[in-house]
Parts: sequence; C-alpha cells; structure tokens
Amino acid sequence: ADGSLFPVECSVTLLGQDKSDNPMKKEGSVVVFRDISEQKTLEKNWQWQLAHDHLTGLLNRNAFEEILERELGRVKRSREPSLLLFIDLDRFKVINDELGHAAGDQLLINLAKQLTKRARSSDHISRLSGDEFVVLLSNVASEEFSDLAENYRVLLEENVLNWKDKEYKITGSIGVAVLDRNAGTLIEMLARADFACQKAKQKGRNQWAIYNQDDDVKTQQGNWYQRLKSAIMNNNFSIFQQPIFDANDVERQLGSECFIRLQEGTTFIAPPLFISNAKRFGLMIDIDRLMLKSLAEHCREQQFDEQYWFAVNLSIDVLMERSYKTELSETWKISGLHCSQLILEIAEEELFKFPDWPRALSELREQGFKIAIDHFGMSTQALLNLQEMPIDMIKLDTVLTRNLGSNLARCNLIDAIVSTARQNKIKTVASHVESAEELDLLHARGVNFIQGFHLAKLTKLT
Repeated sequence: ADGSLFPVECSVTLLGQDKSDNPMKKEGSVVVFRDISEQKTLEKNWQWQLAHDHLTGLLNRNAFEEILERELGRVKRSREPSLLLFIDLDRFKVINDELGHAAGDQLLINLAKQLTKRARSSDHISRLSGDEFVVLLSNVASEEFSDLAENYRVLLEENVLNWKDKEYKITGSIGVAVLDRNAGTLIEMLARADFACQKAKQKGRNQWAIYNQDDDVKTQQGNWYQRLKSAIMNNNFSIFQQPIFDANDVERQLGSECFIRLQEGTTFIAPPLFISNAKRFGLMIDIDRLMLKSLAEHCREQQFDEQYWFAVNLSIDVLMERSYKTELSETWKISGLHCSQLILEIAEEELFKFPDWPRALSELREQGFKIAIDHFGMSTQALLNLQEMPIDMIKLDTVLTRNLGSNLARCNLIDAIVSTARQNKIKTVASHVESAEELDLLHARGVNFIQGFHLAKLTKLT
C-alpha cells in the first residue's frame, strides 16, 4: 500500500444469535470492503462523454446551452457584458467532398485545439453541429468587442490542414451577439449570433459582424417559413438512402435508412438548418408525410425482397398526432410492402419529451410497424428503461461508437447495452462507421447491423 486514498463499497452481514436469551446479542458480523475505483472512473468518464462532442472534445450543444442559460442570468444582474461568437466555416463542404470525411474531421479537430488554446479559463467553447462552433466570452469590456472578434477571425484564417503532403486553408465567418441586461432568451441570443454570422457571409465571407437592434431576426425566420411552405407545396424534397449491412457478413445488405433533403435549385440545404426551422414552425409532420408518400411510391415501382426493410426518421409531432397513425398505415399500403418492412426511427432526445410515448409506440407496433430509437445511449432514462421499451431496434449514438479502441469505458457500456438488448430481443445498429478498425471493434461487441461511409455512402433514391 502506498498510502493513497481510494473509494470503497462497504457491506455488513450480521451473524446468527448466540445461545443466550438476549435476541439482540449476536455472535458477530462480517464486514466486506470492495474497491470501486474502476466503477467510479467509468462513471466519471461517462459523465464527461455526455457533455462533450465525440470528435473534438469540446462541449456539446446541450452542455453549452446550460452554461449559456446561467450566463444570461448573470449578465442581467451585472454591469459586465459577455460576448457570444457564432462561427461557421466557409466552404467546409468542399474539403469533405474533395478530400473525404476523415480530412474534414481532422480539420475540425485542429480548429478545436486552436480555439481551446486561445480561450481564457472563464470562456466556454462548443461544437454545435457539423462545422458550426460557438464561443462564450465572459466579462468583456465594450471596447474589446472588435479586437476579440478580429482575433478569432485571424485564428480561423491561420488554421491549416496538412493532408497527404498538401496544405489546405479555410476561413470562417463570425457572428457576434452581446449579452447584457437587454439580452433575450437563450434561443433568441443564439438566433441573433447566427443572424450576424449570415451577415458576415453576405459581406464576402472571412468576415465578422455584430448583431444590432436594427437586425430583424423575425424577418429571417419569416423567410424560412415561406421557403419551407413553398418547398412542401411544390415537393422540393429528395430522398437519399444509405445501405445497412449484416454485421456478421458485410456483403449482405439487409435494408436502407432514408434521409430527406431540401433542394433549392441545384443546391441542397444543410439538413440541420432546414430541419431546425421546420420544427420551430411545426412543419415537420408535413415533411414526414411527403417523405413517406414518396418512398411508398418508389417501392411500388421497384421490386424488393419481402425481407428487405426501410428505416425513416419520424418527428415527435407524428407521435403527438393520434390521427396520423391511420394515415401512416394507409400511405404505406401504396408501397405494396408489409408494415414490418418499414422501421420508424425516433430520436431518443425527442422521445422522452412526449409523456405518453409508451402508448404511442405500442400502437404503432400493433399496426405492424417496427420501432427504432435513434441516438441511443445519451440519457440515463433510456438506459434504465431499455428492458421495458416497446421497440424492436436501437441505433447506438456516435458518442459511444467513435474511437472505441482507446476507450475502455465506452466498450464496457456498449457491451452492457448490446447484452441487455439481446436478452430483450432488440436488435442493435452501429451507424456512422468510417473505418475498418471501428467495424472490427463493433462486430466484436456483438452489434447486429452496421451502417456508415466505410461500407457505403448516401445515394439519391428519389
């Protein structure tokens, strides 16, 4: 023993009574101490992973929004304002398309390191999604606003990706929103910073812009409403598919996951952008209707094996709309396929916002549809309820499946999830698999199905 402290679990077992008349008198007790250092380390690692982006190690959106909410409360009581920077990389898609996702990931990792190095101890940095980052700078004097924004613009400009003996540079556009006593809600402040970022892009990219009261975010949101209503009316959406394979035989394709994409002219709009706005205006159920109808019509025109299945993502609005379940069944009849050949995916983070989810899922299964929970493993509630959930499949979140080789805690957690799922006849899917190493590790963990760019990319279906 080196004298260091470590956590233990203690259990005490009282031994039987002696032969005296005193019933409270015992022969003795057995005390067992168990070293739980590894368990505590696993718990600590898991809590960290829940709050951080799997690729960059930065705060994820949920964790950042909690911090931003607290900061908004602070600035409304303080004289010292704070700054919110919304960073969107310029033409990042070109890197992904020309060099591949591995190169794009490396660029994001490099940038995250540079942002972290620049930040003060009181600052907070998050990767919101894709190539979007936010930085919260606390207690900033007004005369420092311009210098700070320019410093971050230069940092982005100097970020270099060395890939296969070549150098690639990329710039970024930055939107700045001031958090002070006149600050709005969390959603409003993120919208203001995002709006300012779009202004910077319109100025020619590699720029920064500060939101001011003359900027009308509501007008921008109104434009999104009209754009989406027009897209729904004219069905300006396309369906892309990505094959899903048997983990024991990756040559065997079992089904496909379908993704909806908004097309404006020759440009496809980034899914997080139009989907977030569709949810805000309550239009996702209409988009889901279009997607299912288009898929059903495509299936009617093609010949599919009766064992082949399609997976589609449904919004929480569908679960809340009880009458839609009948419409869902009628629409799928167009396909000529059995209901069991359609897997309805619902995001874990959305599911538990709907109190009556067990009944809703059970009703869909009674109609013959299969249910999958997407992004599984990100909440304690899902892990604790897995045995009782009326579902057929879970799709492991990429936070769990990325970089498994160097993370024993996640390997152990996946083992536990897969084992519990198997005992309850629930299939497991690992998506976003991008390397042979990831494929081998996930196969060794016992997952049933594999999906990702390592095996097949997205292709246009309709």
